[in-house]
Amino acid sequence: MSRFFRHSWLSLLPVAILASATLTFVGCGKSDMNSERPPISIDELDSDGHAGHKHAETYPEAVAELEEMNKTIASAFANNDVDAAHDPLHEVGHVLDILPGLAKKQGLDGKAVSAISSAVETLFDAFGRVDEKFHGGEGATYDEVKADVDSSMEVLRKHLPAQEAEAPEAEAPATE
Repeated sequence: MSRFFRHSWLSLLPVAILASATLTFVGCGKSDMNSERPPISIDELDSDGHAGHKHAETYPEAVAELEEMNKTIASAFANNDVDAAHDPLHEVGHVLDILPGLAKKQGLDGKAVSAISSAVETLFDAFGRVDEKFHGGEGATYDEVKADVDSSMEVLRKHLPAQEAEAPEAEAPATE
């Protein structure tokens, strides 16, 4: 009888491990290690942690990527299409994580990197609060954090190289 029990218990071990792993990663809960960071869903996890998404390799590329994500998120909430905001809300953390390192790599001075890092933390907090609200927590609406997002994005833009910082304006046709 004890042999049967031991065999039965061992056969359930893989199921228990899988159930435990599933409960650990399913959903959008925050980890204790990065409680202020936006959560990452199981779909975003792979061997390098970024689910096949190729991230920017330069500071200007990362800022441009972040600008696009922010536009998508803002537009989704403005149009009451919260489903369209879900993926960018989760992916934004990956881009925010790499920004200070890319700023250093670009050769920005310590003061600029510090300002960028501060803006990144503000953005983590803002988008994290929106994501929390999105998933039924207290959090905040996008409109409630929009001012923080806009001011932080301005800080990031301020440190772009001159040609990247200038918004490309539509060129008017030459008149004679």
